[in-house]
Amino acid sequence: MNPLGIDWQVAYVCVAVMVIVSLAALAAFGWRFRRTEGASQFLLLIGSALGWMITVLVMAIAPPEQSWFWLSIKYVFIAGAPIGLFLYALAITGLTPRWQRGIVVALAVVPVVTQVLLWGPDSRHWIISDLQTDKVGILTRTSQITFGPFYWVGVLQGYALILVSIGMLLVCAIRANPLVRGQLATMAVAALAPLIANFLLITGIAPRQFDPMPFGAAVMSYLIWWAIIRHRMVDLLPIARNRLTDVMDNAVLALDGQGRIIDCNTSMARLLQRTPRQLLGNPIARFLPAGEGPISAEGPRAIERLLRKDIPGWPVDPSDRQLLLPIAARHYASRIVPLPARRPDAPDGRLLILDDVTERVEAEVSVERALAEVKTLRGLLPICAGCKQIKDTLGRWRPVDEFISENSEADLTHSVCPSCLAARYPGFSDLGRQMPES
Repeated sequence: MNPLGIDWQVAYVCVAVMVIVSLAALAAFGWRFRRTEGASQFLLLIGSALGWMITVLVMAIAPPEQSWFWLSIKYVFIAGAPIGLFLYALAITGLTPRWQRGIVVALAVVPVVTQVLLWGPDSRHWIISDLQTDKVGILTRTSQITFGPFYWVGVLQGYALILVSIGMLLVCAIRANPLVRGQLATMAVAALAPLIANFLLITGIAPRQFDPMPFGAAVMSYLIWWAIIRHRMVDLLPIARNRLTDVMDNAVLALDGQGRIIDCNTSMARLLQRTPRQLLGNPIARFLPAGEGPISAEGPRAIERLLRKDIPGWPVDPSDRQLLLPIAARHYASRIVPLPARRPDAPDGRLLILDDVTERVEAEVSVERALAEVKTLRGLLPICAGCKQIKDTLGRWRPVDEFISENSEADLTHSVCPSCLAARYPGFSDLGRQMPES
């Protein structure tokens, strides 16, 4: 008699169905960004876990005589899940080598041999030497199972891949910034849940009446959903880039399509006078109040334009077309690099790289100020051969003194040269003294 009044077989089936629905939703979610980096590895992981759970449920409700068939199918997904986890861990930590295909081929050897042995009536004892199932209530249970020698080769490979994946995720999480750390740590815990469930099953600690894998897979799927919703795991692929960007003098900031800060290096955090923990996950506009803090009054306008695809009408350096951004009484030339979103329906992000060009800007201002103080006349000036008037750009004939005064910084004073003095005023000497009459 069940004191709680719960039919545990029905509850077990309900849990398995819920996990299958959750994993199917994850697979559909991942399929939407299937052409982006890391998507194929994610789909391999989730697809293998989904197939694993479907075969667990089918084995539980199918007749006992079909157990061998469904068990053979299940081992395809059991082998694929650790491989998918390992490849996805390489992708999200930025450690994927160029020879990834060679890794996939090498890791597929044991699963292929396992399937060949399982489907051979005379060789299946290398994987499972004895399998006995019976019907208890509405479910088929495994009452007795004895594993063959090659089975443990597959178990060793699977456990090794899972443990190495967890190790990579945790090591990179320790070195990563807070936002990426949450993603990697959550994935590490998610990978640990089915490992524990499988260990309880093959060691006999868990009763054979119920396969504990649905419960481990439930924890894994819900943790992955948590990483997606809380840490935006699939918006922009996190990579272990801190060792590169954190040693850069340039300030680097990554924004998602909604203008939220998803990554920054120490130089940018120092520039914005905040810690990375205060910046990550928040809208960039929150730290840019007009006229307050390190950003000048023009800063919010500049950041607003940075979030747009087109940036017309903003001061741009003519040599390299870089947006000039004033921060903390200094000038920064910014480079804007688009970051494609991992989902086709999501807006692209932006990578903002700031380079301090204050000295260059101040030097240019000094040169412009010096040039503004010098006005010189250049080119051909049309001048009358008779009266010596000059024709201006409007076609008017102007006296020489009037034209020079308006088109230069010179101040003219009037005098009389010795030749004109002798011609016009013969009664005066060349020194301006009046000669006595003879």
